[in-house]
Formats: sequence, C-alpha cells, structure tokens
Amino acid sequence: MFAALQALIWRRFNRKRKGSPMTARMWFLGLLTLGIILACTRLSHWVEMPDFAPAQNGPPVKWKQKLPDLVSSAPAIGKNGLIYVTTRTGPVYALDRSGAIQWAYRPDYSPSSSALMLDRDGNLYFSMVAKIFSLTPDGQKRWEADCPGNVFRMSEHGALGDGVIYSTCDENFSAFSTADGQELWRVPISNFDDKATVLKNGALVLNKGWTLSAFDSGGNSLWTFPPPDYIAPPPRKGLISDAPFFDYPAAVGKDETLYLGSGDSELSAFTPDGTLKWTYDVGFTGPMDSTRFASSPVITGMKR
Repeated sequence: MFAALQALIWRRFNRKRKGSPMTARMWFLGLLTLGIILACTRLSHWVEMPDFAPAQNGPPVKWKQKLPDLVSSAPAIGKNGLIYVTTRTGPVYALDRSGAIQWAYRPDYSPSSSALMLDRDGNLYFSMVAKIFSLTPDGQKRWEADCPGNVFRMSEHGALGDGVIYSTCDENFSAFSTADGQELWRVPISNFDDKATVLKNGALVLNKGWTLSAFDSGGNSLWTFPPPDYIAPPPRKGLISDAPFFDYPAAVGKDETLYLGSGDSELSAFTPDGTLKWTYDVGFTGPMDSTRFASSPVITGMKR
C-alpha cells in the first residue's frame, strides 16, 4: 500500500514539475503527508496496544451496589450499621453491610437531595428544594418543614447542633428543632453564607465570604471578624485588596480553635471568640498564580 502511494506521489510530482516550482513542491509535501497518515492508520490495525488497566493495589472489593438513581451525597453510617445515601432524583437509600438495599424513602418532592446528617439517636436529616426532612433510622418520616427558596443551593453545608438543625432557606440561615421541625430563628445572609460549624458550647460559626460570624443557639450575635477596630495588614505585593475569602467550613481543634483556608492562599487560626491567632501564607506568588484552598483543613490524631 505504501509503495503504491509513493508511486502516486512521484507521478503527481513529476506531472507538476513543468508548472511553478512552488506549486510542485506544495503538491509533493501535501501528498507525502497524506501518505504518512494513511500508512500510520494502516499500521494501527496490526500494532497491539498495551493494556492500561489500573493495577489492583488495594484490598479486593467486597461488594458493589448499583442504585436506580445518581448518588448525590457521601454515605452516612448509622450506629445500626446501615449505610445511608441521598440521590439526585429524591429517594434516600439504606444499605446493609453486604450492600443489600434495606429500604428506600421517596419523598413527594423530587429533584436533588442534600447531604445527610445523623443525630445521636440515628435519625436522619436532609433538605430538598423548599423542604427539610427527618427520618427514623428505619426510614419512617418523622417530620417535614417548609424552607422556602432554593434551599439546595447551599444545603450541602448545613450543620447539626444539640437539638437543632441549621440550613439555608432562600436568603436566610435558619435553625429548626430536631424534635418536630419547627423553625426557631433565622438570620439574613448573602449568597456565600452557606458554610456552618457548630462548637461544643452550641455556638454556630458562619463563613460569610470575607467575614466570620458567630451566633448562640438562640440566634443572638456573639462576634464578627473582622471587628470594627481591626487593622488589616498591608496587602501583599501585586494585590490591590488582600482580604481573606473563606470558601469552606472551619476545622475545629481540641481547644475549639478554628482553622480556615482562604481563597488567597492563607491558612488562618481563630480563637472560639473570633480573635485571629495567626495566619500562614502557603505560597502566594502573584494575582494569577496562587494556592487556593479547595476544602476544609483536616486535623489528625484528635477526638472531639
């Protein structure tokens, strides 16, 4: 095949030699390129490609379970050993240790369930568009509460306190009783106020974009960072504004120190009362090249 193409190229080349030298050269190069492409295509039919399947380095998979719906949350494991997941089309599934489906709860409202939260008694909490639900460990509905607005927009970052579940409802951050779903209080928020952390004393810390705010269990304001008298350090070289932007919930240490990574490559530590302890620059090199924290920090070797 390749020999035939070569002969064709030379015939076309010789035919064009009487014309412009540039035209003949272009014909020759074009046909030569075509011949190489066709030859490589033919070659691919008999060259055996290696198998690039990943090696099995870890332990063998014990079981797999394919659900009828796309999973929309990380699994939550109850004290009863059941594994719970939410799905994008609404149903919540419970699987046993062998992967068998034990029950499925299908609410009347469909798209997109949020992440699951479990309380000490094993009750489940999750939110959907305009609703918040609570289920028993065996899949029976305990209650549902109205949560107007696009709750799913931020519901992945809800939080569970002692007897209280927190979630975004439209332009508010609301607290609901875990006993019956009654709304206890609400505070207005902006589009970024969806990251909540609950401390041991019941205080709720909200990431509010460029600020942090804390509330007690009754919804009363405790503190805000930066405070009115805060003097910000000079902006780093190349920046017009150097204010931290917190994208993810705080990690909490044994002493209730809050650790947060910001969108401008800084890791910061705050006391439980909102005082900045320290800030560490992890590698800012310029406005177009920086290390951006894409998750909450992780604290190892600690039990709260």
